[in-house]
This record gives sequence, C-alpha cells and structure tokens, in this order.
Amino acid sequence: MENLISWYVLHIYRKLMKVKKTITIDKDLLEWIEQKIREKEFGSVSHAIEKALTLLRNQYERTTHNALRTAQRKIGARYC
Repeated sequence: MENLISWYVLHIYRKLMKVKKTITIDKDLLEWIEQKIREKEFGSVSHAIEKALTLLRNQYERTTHNALRTAQRKIGARYC
C-alpha cells in the first residue's frame, strides 16, 4: 500500500510540474508516434515528445561536456 501511495504522490507531483504548449510537427512524425502509441511504446503524443526531448537533452549535454573536456585537455597539454 505504501508503494502505491508513493507512486500516486509522485504522479500528482509530476502532473503539477507539466506545462501545456502547442507545437507544430511533421505529419510523418506524428503518424509514427501514433503507431508507437498503438503498439504501447508510448502512452500519448506528449509522452513520446517528452521522451524524445529528454534523450536529445542528455545527448546534447554529453556531447557538450565531452567537447569541453577535450578542449581542457588540449589547453592543459600546452602548459605542461
């Protein structure tokens, strides 16, 4: 029962943190998302978009972090 309550509280918290926005999306992408919803890959269009943007943000942050570390190593090698 405690796990159910914890899940419910987290679910409500996440709902409160959501912001409604309107977007324009390519028809082919929307059809692909709708197919994945029918296949139970995503729960909704919002879920698919959120998942995609989370993956993109993580990839961007890793790439940026790695580029920064590479630049720091190059600069550090010049001064050793």
